[in-house]
Amino acid sequence: MNVQIIVATAVFLSMILVDLAWAVYIRALAKDNVLTAAFYSLFIMLCGAFTSINYISNHWMLIPAAAGGFVGTLLCKKVEKLLERVKKE
Repeated sequence: MNVQIIVATAVFLSMILVDLAWAVYIRALAKDNVLTAAFYSLFIMLCGAFTSINYISNHWMLIPAAAGGFVGTLLCKKVEKLLERVKKE
């Protein structure tokens, strides 16, 4: 398999994870869960650094990065709505 495809997939997945981590981070801060928020802050920084390094060295990596951000946001909202439905039942 082509190395660029593997890197693009990793960048895509990294951005999905960053979006999910931001959602958990914001909720943890709102609930004063400092240790949880600090862990997710570290995770966001590391994934963001990985993504940045890859698209700085290859500008085409912006495409999977942006797509990952889009999909990550969609997944966050779908999971949130699913959890709300489960709580109501």
